Amino acid sequence: MERIRYRYFGHVQHRGFRYACVVSAEKAHVVGWVRNERDGTVMAEVQGTKEAQLDYIRRLTYIVPGFGNDWTVASETPID
Repeated sequence: MERIRYRYFGHVQHRGFRYACVVSAEKAHVVGWVRNERDGTVMAEVQGTKEAQLDYIRRLTYIVPGFGNDWTVASETPID
């Protein structure tokens, strides 16, 4: 099991991005939380196997095609 804190940067607030994170997490079988930050980013903490983590990111990339390329993972920090 791994726990990773992701910070998403770009056009990620006020358009359903957190919901996309939740749906991606459920489908990838990972658990955690997601929230908007004051600086306009979205932070998520996700726990699961390495394969499930990769599946979460892959699903998030494809689940909402309308997001296009106007967001990115600004940081990916492993947590003990």
